[in-house]
Amino acid sequence: MTLSEKYRPTTFEAVLGQAKTVSWCLAQLGKPAAGSVVMHGPKGTGKTTLARLYAAALLCENRPASRSPCWRCSACQDFAAGNPLNCVSLNSPTLDAAAVASLVELSRSNPMGADHRVFLFDEAHGLPRKGFESLLTVLERPRRNVFIFLTTEIAKIPLTIRDRCSDHQLDLINPATAVRHLVDICAQEQMQAEPEALDLIAELAGGHVRELVKLLEDATQNGAVTADGVRRRFGLDFCDRLTAFLQAELDNGAGDAIAVLDAWQDTPAQKRELIHAGIVDLYRRDVLKLRS
Repeated sequence: MTLSEKYRPTTFEAVLGQAKTVSWCLAQLGKPAAGSVVMHGPKGTGKTTLARLYAAALLCENRPASRSPCWRCSACQDFAAGNPLNCVSLNSPTLDAAAVASLVELSRSNPMGADHRVFLFDEAHGLPRKGFESLLTVLERPRRNVFIFLTTEIAKIPLTIRDRCSDHQLDLINPATAVRHLVDICAQEQMQAEPEALDLIAELAGGHVRELVKLLEDATQNGAVTADGVRRRFGLDFCDRLTAFLQAELDNGAGDAIAVLDAWQDTPAQKRELIHAGIVDLYRRDVLKLRS
C-alpha cells in the first residue's frame, strides 16, 4: 500500500484544511432531509475524498459519536468495496439526457433499507444542459435524495443548480498545514526527516494534499528524507548550478560560463523544468525569508 492510499482520510477529522465544508457535512447527518451540495475547487483539494465521506456517513448503519463512517457495518463495507446499495456514483461526462432521466425516475422511489439515497456526480461540469434541467424538480423536492456535485469548473454549473444546493469552495492547503501533515506521517512511519526537506516538499506540492504525500514518498530514501535528497530528486539543485553559471560569467567571462552550461547534461525540456524548480527554490529560500 502506498502512503497516498494509507493516509487518505477515512474520518472527517482527518480531512485537511476544509473545516467549513466538514462542519456543514457533519451538521447534515441525522437530518430527515440532508442537504445536497456542490463542491468545487482545484484538483487535489480533497473534493472526492470529502464527498465519499459524506455519502458513506449518510448511509452508515452504526455511525459513532464522531459522526464519521464506522467502516464496519454492512453499508460501510459495501461502500468501501465499491458496490453501495444506496449510492449511485457517476462520471458526468459519460451521461446523456436519457441516462439522467432514468436517475430522476430512480429518485422517485425510496432508498432500500436506508434513510437516504446518494447521487454523486464527479466532473459535474460535463453534464449536458438537459441533464441539469431534468434534475431541477428533484432538487426542489429532495425527498430522501442527496445530490453531490464535484467540479473543477464551477462556472459551468448552472446557477439554477447551485441555488438549490449548498455551495462550497475547497481551497488549497497552506504550507504550515502541509508541513504539519508531513511531520505527522513521518512520526507514524518512523521516518527521519530534515525540517528543510519537508519545507521544500510542501512548497513543491503547491497546496495539493494528494500531491503532498506522493512527493514525500518519492523523496524518501532508506527511511529518511533529507534536503539534499529532495533537491536532487526534484531538480532543485539546478538553483546551485544556475548560481554557478552566473558567478562564472561575472568572475571569469563567457568561457567558464559556457563550461558550466556544458556540464549540465540536460535536454532543453529538462532545463525548462529545472528553471521552474529553481525559481520555486529561490522564492522559498530568499523571498520568504525577507518577508519573515
